[in-house]
Amino acid sequence: MLNLRGKVIVFDGDSICHGGRTGVNGDNAGWAARVGGALSMEWYNYSVGGGTITGDMYQESTGLARHWICRNIDKIRELHDKVDYLIFEGGT
Repeated sequence: MLNLRGKVIVFDGDSICHGGRTGVNGDNAGWAARVGGALSMEWYNYSVGGGTITGDMYQESTGLARHWICRNIDKIRELHDKVDYLIFEGGT
């Protein structure tokens, strides 16, 4: 098996990737925790329920912009100068 211990993995997506549950250490227990934890990787999850891959999508009820994965890439690069794996997930 490939040794991924210590590699950095960053996730961004919608509710499927987010998970919505809280893990033992207060971390989100979505896919980031499952994959990163199982493989001993340093992991981060920027996923948000209702997120979308494309930009210019707005919530019908409020008119506010949804979480746009395509516009979050620069933020991730600013926060993490070294990323080995970047995982995007979304249905829209």
